[in-house]
Amino acid sequence: MNLKTYAIAIAAVAILAGCATPNELRGRQVTFAASSTTPNAQQVLNCVAKGWEQETQQPVAVTNYGKGYTAVAESKTLFGMNTDFVIDSGNAKTGAAVFQLWSSMKPSATDKLIAIIQPCL
Repeated sequence: MNLKTYAIAIAAVAILAGCATPNELRGRQVTFAASSTTPNAQQVLNCVAKGWEQETQQPVAVTNYGKGYTAVAESKTLFGMNTDFVIDSGNAKTGAAVFQLWSSMKPSATDKLIAIIQPCL
């Protein structure tokens, strides 16, 4: 392998390393956690998904996950799909709903997402 091919291969691996799956994000430190007095976790995630889609035109999938729900937003990259954020939620025994957010987005985009989440709680 010549030096140019080797350099391109290293660059490709570095770029691919930036792509994350939902499970990879869940393996990282939680970006934001909250609880809601609304006992319906799915309703809150639907509110967040609608707000994010209106703000960014990026679709968010809300699905069943474990004993609760998850919201996932992904974006296309040059090398495939990247998970921008994952929000897992569930209804707590206290009657509230609890949420955990993992984000791979820039801090400014994550702050925008948190601003969308808060009124939904």
